[in-house]
Amino acid sequence: MFSKKGLIFRFIIYKFFVMIATLWVIITCVFFIMKVLPGSPFDADTENKMSDFVRLDLEKTFELDKPLFSQYIKYIKNIISLNLGQSYKEAGVTVFQIIKKSFKYSAIIGFSSMIVAVWVGLFFGVVLYNNNFILSKIISGFTTFGVAMPNFILAIFFVYFWGEKYNLLSIGNQSLFRNYIGAILVLSIYPTCFIIKIIKANIIKILDESYISVLRSFGVSEKKILFKYALKEVLIPVVTYIAPMFASVIMGSFAIEKIFAIPGLGKVFIDSVIGRDYYVVFGLILFYASVYLLTIFITDICYFIIDPRLKNSF
Repeated sequence: MFSKKGLIFRFIIYKFFVMIATLWVIITCVFFIMKVLPGSPFDADTENKMSDFVRLDLEKTFELDKPLFSQYIKYIKNIISLNLGQSYKEAGVTVFQIIKKSFKYSAIIGFSSMIVAVWVGLFFGVVLYNNNFILSKIISGFTTFGVAMPNFILAIFFVYFWGEKYNLLSIGNQSLFRNYIGAILVLSIYPTCFIIKIIKANIIKILDESYISVLRSFGVSEKKILFKYALKEVLIPVVTYIAPMFASVIMGSFAIEKIFAIPGLGKVFIDSVIGRDYYVVFGLILFYASVYLLTIFITDICYFIIDPRLKNSF
């Protein structure tokens, strides 16, 4: 039998190796998928077409002429030594520099959209519990629409009305915060609606619990029951959802950043895939997967420590 600390340590080690194995599978799959695509980084630029001699010389310089498995082994070794390589398109620029430069834009819209989603979702989730039939139906319809509608469709409409028709923002201008508002609102719609649905689904069950009936029998007001007791329990599934969603949104949406011309990780990723800038693509996917898996890793450890039922099942 393991002690409590021993179980936690064993669980952390187990989850850590699962995270590393998952990263390795992701890196391997992406590496070979990108490599088997036709063409190379040096013949994707149609505007500056280079001669075959120059292209072959560049491929030799970057060791793209070597066997595929040799390139894979070298890349894995570079990752272990924390070397993500450099861009084929921007001479002398490393992948780390590209990530550092672009991440701040993704972080702005990611953090802001999650703040909007959490507060608006909690507020309307509680309002939805209200007995106002018409208001509940309106919010329910909005959440169904928000969950079902792809965010890139909303982004296109937002750019047209906010930017083109009413000229309230200039697309591609990162000097003014108001030019991020469209991307923040579009990115926050899906998590907001999902949080509202989670609260609606759970708060009704919680308020039917026997201990809630006991509180009512002691004359505790419905408002106090809702905010002091029920809302605490309903936050548990919300936090479970927020953790991976936060990692996903903080990295930005690929389509949203492209549509709003925000030079974040998403836009850079799409441009790199189109241009077959292999190391940038690999580095961005590795960075995204690391943030996402690390968030889940920390969340799992917190729940393992808090919930004794997980200790019995491990």
